[in-house]
Amino acid sequence: TATGTTSWSASVPLVSGSNTVTVTARDAAGNASAPRSVTVTYNVPVAFTAEVWWAPNPDNPSGYIVYVGGTTSTATNQVATLTQGSGSWDPSQPMAQIPSSTVRPLVGSSSQACFAIKAYNGAGSSAYSPATCVTMP
Repeated sequence: TATGTTSWSASVPLVSGSNTVTVTARDAAGNASAPRSVTVTYNVPVAFTAEVWWAPNPDNPSGYIVYVGGTTSTATNQVATLTQGSGSWDPSQPMAQIPSSTVRPLVGSSSQACFAIKAYNGAGSSAYSPATCVTMP
């Protein structure tokens, strides 16, 4: 139920998939308009965990930082830091697990996630990998 004469709003619960929302206007006397309908498709985002693997840096870095964005040029949002000696990564097979609850808000309306890796060492040197993009489920 909504009230008003020129504009109104109402919250309508949706289920995954196709939903038909029907509206009927009634005046104070109880007269009703013909029903009007609109079909809305609601796609529930699929939860996932992105496993990001990369080749070890031969310069024995102190750690890695993982970045994500919706495009290669926006892969600038830091989502993970892996530090040598903390047990958070295997130097021979570096990998980070990033949940969809972290990725989705950072990629905006993009249907893809682009990841870039920055390797760094204790001397202050660092190097970025090219961004790699994948389609999200």
